[in-house]
Amino acid sequence: MSRECGLLLPRVCAALAGPRPPAAADTCLQKLLDWLGELSEAEPGLKLLQDNPCLAELLAAVLALPEPGAGLLSFALRLAGLLAASESAFQHLQQEQLLARLFGEAGPRAGAAWADAAVRGAWLDGARSMALHEPALRLLCAHGALDVIFTLQGDPSLFVASAARRLLVHTLSFSLEYEMPKAPGTRVCYWPPCAQVIVKHIEDSLQSSSVSHVKQSLKLLAGLFGSCHAPWTEVLWSGIAKQVQSFLTEESVQAPHLLADLLLNMSRSPVFCEPESSFWPLVTSALEHLTPVQAGPLAVGILRLHKCPQDVRIQAVTVLLQPMDCILRAASQPLEYSGLLDESVTDPATVESLLSSKSSCASLLCQTLGHLEELLSLSHLPVDLPGTSLLRSVMTILRFCNGLLIPTSPLGSKISQTLIGCFRVQRSALDVLAVLSEQKGCDVPVESLFDILLSYLESPNTNPMVRTGVRTQVKLVTRTSSSEK
Repeated sequence: MSRECGLLLPRVCAALAGPRPPAAADTCLQKLLDWLGELSEAEPGLKLLQDNPCLAELLAAVLALPEPGAGLLSFALRLAGLLAASESAFQHLQQEQLLARLFGEAGPRAGAAWADAAVRGAWLDGARSMALHEPALRLLCAHGALDVIFTLQGDPSLFVASAARRLLVHTLSFSLEYEMPKAPGTRVCYWPPCAQVIVKHIEDSLQSSSVSHVKQSLKLLAGLFGSCHAPWTEVLWSGIAKQVQSFLTEESVQAPHLLADLLLNMSRSPVFCEPESSFWPLVTSALEHLTPVQAGPLAVGILRLHKCPQDVRIQAVTVLLQPMDCILRAASQPLEYSGLLDESVTDPATVESLLSSKSSCASLLCQTLGHLEELLSLSHLPVDLPGTSLLRSVMTILRFCNGLLIPTSPLGSKISQTLIGCFRVQRSALDVLAVLSEQKGCDVPVESLFDILLSYLESPNTNPMVRTGVRTQVKLVTRTSSSEK
């Protein structure tokens, strides 16, 4: 600590702790907190407190104020957590019960300032900074803090809700690693009390009739399995797997996107990624029961994995190709060319229903085209995509979008009415077309493709951004066809 700053710190703390504290800007308080954080890293927390008793005095003074401002209270909560990260400093602050008063029932949680999201967020940040040793975990468990954190998962502030989930993930993983340095027991009942409370909350929330509680637990689990890859996660999963699986078989799947996020995060974990893992049948079930819109992100994520059973990969590809296959089949009956798929994963009627609806057709195609572009841009694909048939499907979409195609099927007519002039789909299709045109083994029907592209250039209704993309594609196709000759 520089001598000048050290001399100023008591005066700054005294000013902040006074009966009429200055209206310090949040940025000033944050800079002060950052500086104190650097000091705490440079020297033990206890020494920092002993050399600067004004810091503990500031915390006590803030607690003594009848209604401290949200900015000052937030600063005090973060400062307390920062200082208490050291176990010795934690014990020093607890001599006057400062931490229990700040993070316990009678602290800010009971005051009017708690209505401010910044205070709730600071409380979570302080608790997270502090929860690096057993005494801090005991404090949180003993003063009802876990119940508060559970509640804050549903906070109207997304920032606060996210911080609450991160704190729960940290608390669970740290309690297991700290209190059970050896492999945790194969049953949750052998785990530390703090961990048991969190797991019980997760299980109860998953079984709750409240959709919001189910969603909170799924988000928490997605974060947990996304960041924790320890063997104990398999023990946790064994207790909730059946409940999660039951969500997929319901007539109306609850929180489908959250389920997909959870399964994708689990598939990336070394604990579950082995091909013989019992986890993969659940992924298969999700790909089957979720709609293409819901299952799309899961499917493309699965295809990016290095470890995955081949049958699951094939199923994921099928999910992505179903809308493109449906486009080909809707364009002409009987099919002028072979379709993309021999069989479907999702009920074909579901895909047809989505494509025939104005509200979902463009969104489904944009999502599908975006995922295909992402996969085709990879340097190595774990599965082969039918490039030529896929190209014909993309060209068919472009024909639908500018009215060149006169469909002979009822579904094709509905798709045509929805897609005419839809520049979002046009741009997405052009992006995939650009990648496909450079794929080896993809038979590009140059004349047909030029006819489509020229029709866009000649039409006065073509969106300027689409027109730019078409020009780029014309150059690309010209260059590709010339090099082949």
